[in-house]
Amino acid sequence: MKIAVITGAGSGIGKAFAERFSCQDYNFDELWLLDLNREALEMTAASLSVKTRLFALDLSKEESLDCIKEVLTQCDPQICILANCAGFGAIGWFSETDMQKQLDMIDVNCKSLTAVTYLCIPYLIRGAKVLNMSSGAGLMPQPRFAVYAATKSYVLSFSRAIGAVLKRKGITVCAICAGPVKTNFYKTAVKEKDYQKETKDLKMQTPEDIIRIALSNAEKGRDVCYPSGFMRFTAFLTKAVPISALLSYVMKESFKRYGAPDA
Repeated sequence: MKIAVITGAGSGIGKAFAERFSCQDYNFDELWLLDLNREALEMTAASLSVKTRLFALDLSKEESLDCIKEVLTQCDPQICILANCAGFGAIGWFSETDMQKQLDMIDVNCKSLTAVTYLCIPYLIRGAKVLNMSSGAGLMPQPRFAVYAATKSYVLSFSRAIGAVLKRKGITVCAICAGPVKTNFYKTAVKEKDYQKETKDLKMQTPEDIIRIALSNAEKGRDVCYPSGFMRFTAFLTKAVPISALLSYVMKESFKRYGAPDA
């Protein structure tokens, strides 16, 4: 049984991946869709033309990971695609953002992605693709995005490390370092009153744009995907200019726009 496994499939990029992989070109026997929100998962599944298996799970919980492990053992599938899209962000000064929300972010963005990848590796077939949602934010420290940027830096480093190992088996691991995307990300990352201020100057790509470019990069065996010219420039900049200088500039601009944090 050839399958694709997609986390965060209830919305945004995860949902767009599910829609892309349901087309006949991929010829999957099943799509395994994972998300915390069962209703959202069911809505995604209803729009697809391929058989689905739904897992409404909190991937940061041990019992959820045990459930996935058990089903993998029972079904012994051939995983052709693993798309790790589950994750969320929180924008604001570290000392002024809810501590538990930031700790949960580490669990979902890092721990869950790591665990799902670990569980799926024994079932990845030669030619399989692992697509991990990193972020352009992970290319350098972000003063008002401190924990989120750190989690995505982890995803980038982790993806490249395991990719170097799995390459020997013909498996590609690609970290997707996208910029702003037209999803609900910012609606949950900022307070409602700050939404317009945070997003008014952003040029956003669509999830479909991200997926098209990411799949093309993965097919070429690339370990990192920068889906836009701006992200490619940012990647170059973080290599050409000292991080301390870039961080100093970002801090000054952040203070101008948002004011200094209380602590």
